[in-house]
Amino acid sequence: MSPTKEGRERALKAWETIRARKVAKTAESKKIGSKILGEVNTREGKPNLYPKNWKEIVLIIRNRARNAQGQEQCECEGQCGKHQGRCDEINRTQARHSKGRIILTTAHLCHKPECARRAHLRSMCQLCHLLYDVELHALHRRERREREIGQKRLFTR
Repeated sequence: MSPTKEGRERALKAWETIRARKVAKTAESKKIGSKILGEVNTREGKPNLYPKNWKEIVLIIRNRARNAQGQEQCECEGQCGKHQGRCDEINRTQARHSKGRIILTTAHLCHKPECARRAHLRSMCQLCHLLYDVELHALHRRERREREIGQKRLFTR
């Protein structure tokens, strides 16, 4: 069953509205200077620690991660403890060592989101990134749990 003329027109109008909002939002962020550092993350109410040009930095790191065939490949070279040498997972392909599709993420080797030094950043598949950050995730989970129950710390780590 094909859509009616009115249905197509409504869909086109909705699409144009969404597109116009996106363009306006992009233009506004460029006008402001796209300052991201220090803004409040509305989802969690915490300050955003990433640099203001984070999206550009991610593109540079992804381009660095390209292999000889021009495919974006995980840059992990055993930092995750899962393998020796460079991980062979390719972005947007079926995973070889786990289930699902591979999406490359940008990992901070120094564990500081505000750090933008290229030497501290690696483009890693989800599994390598998660394994690399497992201790940091455990620490954040413990801190969140303590906040939720009102537990105070005697000593800081």
